[in-house]
Amino acid sequence: MPRTATVTGSTDCSYCVILSIEKRSFNKFIDAVELDFVEIMKERICEQFRSTDCAFFQNFPESRMPALAKECELTKVTENEWIFKEGDEGDQFYIIVGGKVTVSREGREIATLSRNQYFGEIALISDSLRTASVQSKSTC
Repeated sequence: MPRTATVTGSTDCSYCVILSIEKRSFNKFIDAVELDFVEIMKERICEQFRSTDCAFFQNFPESRMPALAKECELTKVTENEWIFKEGDEGDQFYIIVGGKVTVSREGREIATLSRNQYFGEIALISDSLRTASVQSKSTC
């Protein structure tokens, strides 16, 4: 299985320390303690929903969280990458796991969003085109 994420050191400190374990040892440990990584990842995504300031997820039935988490996909976005542009078709809702994005309308920046904030809901709720553009401001 290929890697599912990229890890980079933070620029907030002068060094980064990373603990690593080789694949064979890792798999031996997982088998020994009988961990289910699919369930662990679903729970992490559910925690992300719970921590966002979106009222929809605050009132979402706890029993339905795992099914919703199964539909999610984690995506790494590079600095200055356009996530979508004003006028695009709206087909996804986004929650920021890390980093920052800027929201602009008619070429003017109107907001900066960061961890646990969300965007993309307007086009989905109103079944309309994107009402603003969103661009990443940092890589995370």
